[in-house]
Amino acid sequence: MSEPEAKRPIPPEYRDAFNQAVAAFDNWLYGAPEPPISFEGKAHSIASICEGVMCFAGPAPDEIYNLVCQKAHDFRYGLEANTKYDCSGPKDDSYASVAECLLRLCAARTAWVKLKRERDF
Repeated sequence: MSEPEAKRPIPPEYRDAFNQAVAAFDNWLYGAPEPPISFEGKAHSIASICEGVMCFAGPAPDEIYNLVCQKAHDFRYGLEANTKYDCSGPKDDSYASVAECLLRLCAARTAWVKLKRERDF
């Protein structure tokens, strides 16, 4: 990523999609399919939204940062901690860092659901 790209402010449509992704992850019920995020008229995964936001270095809003930090804390002490994924929380409050953390949390959730389904069968 080039330096100017990293300093670019996050466009409102990306900000809104990321806010939806954080809320969707927060409300994602264990065992349920990953909730889709509407962006540019199409359904996207939480992971794809995170990947699209990871190039923005501006600070995420406190409520978004704090919620992802709480989810990372819950992860460390929850069922998903038994997966191969690690998420000790965002390194800082930038969109890039918060999105990277949410991406790892999403991967851990997906892996945990898959593992649970395999064990239940």
